[in-house]
Amino acid sequence: MAPPGKPVPIVLKTDQPFQTVFIFRQDGTFHGLDLPPGDNIINIVCTLNEDDPSRLLITGIPQVRTSRRHTRLIESGGGVLMVAKPSYHSLTDMTFQVPMDSNDFLVIAPGADSDRPSSIGSKFLVKQKNGMDFETVIVIRPEVLAGAAQEAS
Repeated sequence: MAPPGKPVPIVLKTDQPFQTVFIFRQDGTFHGLDLPPGDNIINIVCTLNEDDPSRLLITGIPQVRTSRRHTRLIESGGGVLMVAKPSYHSLTDMTFQVPMDSNDFLVIAPGADSDRPSSIGSKFLVKQKNGMDFETVIVIRPEVLAGAAQEAS
């Protein structure tokens, strides 16, 4: 369950070392990235269509949530807290948006080029066990549920 607009991380691989990935962009160019150690995730956000609540927009972005934590000061009702939080490295070229109806299905799976070790599909959606590759397939079926409105305080 996730309220509209709240990111939901889907953890695909944990404790990954430094990684280099290559991306083919929409304009036909080729781009390489070095990513820090951390967890490979896809962050998903659902947004409701205000004109038709049975329709929604799913936005997803692959990210690396760093193992290294950064200390930040956060104000709370009782004062200032020191909190150690990870950083996020987004693969913005791989952002996707899909308009959907409630109860439709969205399937995220590695493509034909996922056998390339430096591809996003390989880094995020293919795991090796005993020398064999296993692909991760994500099936998302959003369901819009009405809830009581809460007053802002």
